[in-house]
Amino acid sequence: MVREAGFELRIELHELATAAQMMNAGDVQAFLIGWSSRVDPAERARHYHAALGIALPARHRIGLTHAAWRFAHAARLSGFRAIPDGIMRLEGLALD
Repeated sequence: MVREAGFELRIELHELATAAQMMNAGDVQAFLIGWSSRVDPAERARHYHAALGIALPARHRIGLTHAAWRFAHAARLSGFRAIPDGIMRLEGLALD
């Protein structure tokens, strides 16, 4: 579909250290990384705001995406909880 729109897209998968090195060197035009933060934002929010005050004036990397996690499961599954970091926890699950 991108070719129909008049441009070329090449997707490359690399392990994290190599991908980060390529991004920092400017070897890529776009960079997407999936990162699972943790779910204790109340305490971290204060620290994130302080860090943003440092990073934003320097125009450092700033995340531009927020994943909307969707989960599908059988109706007979009980105990499932969707956690905001998107990592599925199997503890407490049961099939009725």
